[in-house]
Amino acid sequence: MFVFLERSDTFVPTTYVAELQPLAGRHILPILQALSMLFEGAVLGLHGRPQEGLEIIEQGTEMMANLQIKLYQPGLLLIRSELLTNLERVQDALVCISDGFDIVSVSHEHWGNTELHRVCGEFHASLAQESEAEVAFTAALAIAREQKAKWWELRAATSLAQLWQSQEKSHEARELLTSIYDWFTEGLDTADLTSARALLDEFP
Repeated sequence: MFVFLERSDTFVPTTYVAELQPLAGRHILPILQALSMLFEGAVLGLHGRPQEGLEIIEQGTEMMANLQIKLYQPGLLLIRSELLTNLERVQDALVCISDGFDIVSVSHEHWGNTELHRVCGEFHASLAQESEAEVAFTAALAIAREQKAKWWELRAATSLAQLWQSQEKSHEARELLTSIYDWFTEGLDTADLTSARALLDEFP
């Protein structure tokens, strides 16, 4: 629904995940063992096994907590929210996003801010709460631009453009998405850019 997991194989190839956990265990690297479980859970979710993936992610989360590792929490919560949504546990997924905002306010791990706002907007949009969705998408876009994070900006712009398209604001949506899509000169066959191009092709 929120396409976070659909991008997971871009930066966590399945073959690497399969190799990471036994390698970390053999060399007694508990941090990498915990991270490998999180990656494995994400990949299982990507391949249509959200319940199994969620269980493994929760094991990895518990291991990270025992090791007192607090990094990567925004991304972890975004993945958990996606799996929970796939399992139709929407309220639990919303709690994940809320927890993500709380953690960022304390840890200042701001790299996940854009996606937290964007996914929050997707939840609002799925509930036909268009005003709230637009506020969240606009916040995501502003943060991405401030951070000069072009990939996150593309994702936020695509979500906002989809909303505007449904509101018959095709001109505004096309201008918004074109401005960021045209920035990219490589990777045009990757999932996010392909989705953005497909949406642009729908506009008159």
